[in-house]
Amino acid sequence: MNLSSPSFQFSPINYQALFLSQINTKSLFSCAQTCHSNGNCRIFDFNDQSLLCRLFQGNIITMGSIVPSSSPQSRVGSKKYNA
Repeated sequence: MNLSSPSFQFSPINYQALFLSQINTKSLFSCAQTCHSNGNCRIFDFNDQSLLCRLFQGNIITMGSIVPSSSPQSRVGSKKYNA
């Protein structure tokens, strides 16, 4: 897994096409585990204040951007996968 610095979130180029699900979970680790267990998930972001975990499909480099978040506790993670 790759992990961003704090204060960032994922902004997909096509939210409806790439968004998989949104859940409340207790930690960044739990959010990462949820993404890892979903075969379609490649990208997730987690807000430690709201405990919101968002899961996305697609390639983080070509399917969106990591952008600054209004929350200092938001981070983005992505699965490493071999091409």
